[in-house]
Amino acid sequence: MMRGEVRQNLANGLEARLEIRVEGADGIFYLSEAVVDTGFTGDLMLPDSMIQRLGLTAADQTEVVLATGEVRRINYYFTRIFWQGEVLPVTVFQSQDQSLLGMQLLRDNIITIHARDGGELTITKSTPES
Repeated sequence: MMRGEVRQNLANGLEARLEIRVEGADGIFYLSEAVVDTGFTGDLMLPDSMIQRLGLTAADQTEVVLATGEVRRINYYFTRIFWQGEVLPVTVFQSQDQSLLGMQLLRDNIITIHARDGGELTITKSTPES
């Protein structure tokens, strides 16, 4: 089980945040904090500053549709993260300033959010019965 926290963001309201470990090009796992975003269908989105810190090299570019409806061309990268006690390969999409956990990464997990400032976020790996 992974645990995070719900925090009040003055600009956007409540955000469910989780600390994750993302592998850099040097093989070291770096700590990053990301917001759970059920509207993001990919694995992980990281700001350019974090991607540079990790030393990742762009695999290619793709077009994405943002929540505003705007279509934008962005870089994507391949790396690994430490997730639910395992090291998993992920696709990282570049953003200007946000770290987001998307639904592809959350697949087959049970997410519980106590939606209040200081509330708990839990992400539990689902079992065949759940």
